[in-house]
Amino acid sequence: MAPTFWQSLALFLGGACLGAVINLGIYRLAYFRRRISPWGRTRDMPLKRSWFDRIPIVGWWALRREARFHGKGFWVRPMLVELGFALGLVALYWWELERFAINYWPQPNAHPRDAASLWAIHGQFSVHVVLLVLMAIATFIDIDEQTIPDSITVPGTIAGLLIAASGRMPVVPALWIDFNHPQSRDLTAPLAFDWPFQTTAFLGCGYSLAVAVACFWLWCFALLPRRWRRGVRMSIAWRVLWRRIAARPDWHWVLPIAVVGCLVISVVWARGGEAWRQLVSSLFGMAVGGGMIWFVRVVGGGVLQREAMGFGDVTLMAMIGAFLGWQAVVICFFVAAILAFVVAGVQWLMRGENMIPYGPFLCLGALLLILFWPPIWNLFGPYYEVPWLIPSVLGLSLPCLALLLYGLKAMRQVISIISR
Repeated sequence: MAPTFWQSLALFLGGACLGAVINLGIYRLAYFRRRISPWGRTRDMPLKRSWFDRIPIVGWWALRREARFHGKGFWVRPMLVELGFALGLVALYWWELERFAINYWPQPNAHPRDAASLWAIHGQFSVHVVLLVLMAIATFIDIDEQTIPDSITVPGTIAGLLIAASGRMPVVPALWIDFNHPQSRDLTAPLAFDWPFQTTAFLGCGYSLAVAVACFWLWCFALLPRRWRRGVRMSIAWRVLWRRIAARPDWHWVLPIAVVGCLVISVVWARGGEAWRQLVSSLFGMAVGGGMIWFVRVVGGGVLQREAMGFGDVTLMAMIGAFLGWQAVVICFFVAAILAFVVAGVQWLMRGENMIPYGPFLCLGALLLILFWPPIWNLFGPYYEVPWLIPSVLGLSLPCLALLLYGLKAMRQVISIISR
């Protein structure tokens, strides 16, 4: 099911325009904003920009004249971003259609007989594109500044939850599509291993509503500025915490989000159906994804006595979990950790540095899951059938992480002593 020439051309042009949006977000949403994108404000620029400068990809060739303001070769990366996203969009569309055809129409001369199924695949592709745009902006800002702004992850998380609440499009890479059974034509069929949300009894009871609201309120609470006071009684520390939160203006926008979100969750729960099932899994994925990174942040900071991971990584993983669901985000956590460990080890051996931005590895892990979810799920899916196994692995990974960090810290001290 390869796309036609006109489909490929439309996808290429659309991908180039989305690449321009990515570049605009990279330079506009960063902490240190730069007016490099031709779509940004240019009133203080000594050189005027023409309509040709705003053409994706080719416009950057003309913007080379601004090198004395932005630095030599500043135009290369944004041009490659737009070109790469344009080509990547075509490749992703072909990949998802081809993967769909292999699993659902294995005969070479077979034709789609279920229009709703084909629309579902296009919906899944659209959701993946939205997630990839958000992750691309977060990745390059994290590379540039080692920070991920909430202006990306907070709207992205809300978008993922709203898509899940609509129930009209899959919000996860094949988690709602049973690729293990090619004869199935039901693209919204759940996977065989989908605890704790596979039973109708759980989804229909008030307990599921309480869990969903608790996940959402936990995410809202995490967005507030918090600083825990040590060395005092628990009651005093809590009072100080809430006073500090009330003194900051952040709660003025977090509180409306929390109230409106609870109302939306309650309405979807009352209606039930596939929308509620997707929303529960999305909320749980958000909580599990952000919670895992937050625990790593706490454990790493306690062992190393410095910030081991920024809070932007927590909100980024929560956004990924809202799109991919809780099963995929658990696998993404370990895939990203392995990739980051390898890169950090190589960098430490070659340069003696071990500080790397972690956000790009989270995004790379999510991209790998999107592209190769069927074989990944075939490999790890059976382990989800054992209810106690995944929580046990996550629980044991934190002490193991602490021991690993203690070992690395001791090794660094020994090396520093020997080098003297």
